[in-house]
Amino acid sequence: MNSLTKTYHIEISNVDANFNVTPKYIMEMLQDIATDHANILGFGWNDLRKENKVWVLSKIKVESSIEKDTSVINLTTWPLQPNRFFAGRDFIGTDGNGNVVLRATSIWSLLDIQSRKMLNPHDIDHLYGGPYLEKNAGVEAKWEKLTADESYGCRYVKNVRWTDLDINRHVNNTNYTQWAMDCIDSPDFNGKIRQMEVTFHSECLMGDEIKIMCNNGKSLRCVGIKDGKTCFTAKFDFAFPEN
Repeated sequence: MNSLTKTYHIEISNVDANFNVTPKYIMEMLQDIATDHANILGFGWNDLRKENKVWVLSKIKVESSIEKDTSVINLTTWPLQPNRFFAGRDFIGTDGNGNVVLRATSIWSLLDIQSRKMLNPHDIDHLYGGPYLEKNAGVEAKWEKLTADESYGCRYVKNVRWTDLDINRHVNNTNYTQWAMDCIDSPDFNGKIRQMEVTFHSECLMGDEIKIMCNNGKSLRCVGIKDGKTCFTAKFDFAFPEN
């Protein structure tokens, strides 16, 4: 079972004030199906925990054409052939009519739980060594390098609290999209997410203070700074209604 398909429903709690699906919910769908598929293949959280290892998301890029009237997403995911540093996973989502409305590619790191050092993904080949599908979702695996230069300003400071954490006791990857979207300060914002990239540089833990630096217009670019160093970056591109 080298791919998995699941159906997700977009409910009222998964949309914003303009009835557009939120970036956080898109990330939650991707996280959920990736978790389920890893469990099925034998290298999920419980399997790795026994070996003192854990997966962490390193980078993700998503392209979306989900419209306001979309109520169902049929999402498919599959792992990519890993190299000595990272393991990839791709996703494709279709609406109820079979139209492709979501594509994503992601890169994951395997860590030692105690030392937090990166491991070779092939260290778990005894749990799952393939086969891997020889296809991708059609998303270009290039990420824009963002640096908080003079064009960025501090939009707010985020203090990491208990509800930000996941089972790995660090900030869950879906919450970083929420932090970035919170840089939008206009009640009249009506953008619809079309593409997002998030890169995770270091873990954020309970009690950490994160300066959320922002440079936004029709695109939103966000850099999180912890102890003077970049801990995450995010880039969101939006589509806006024609006036």
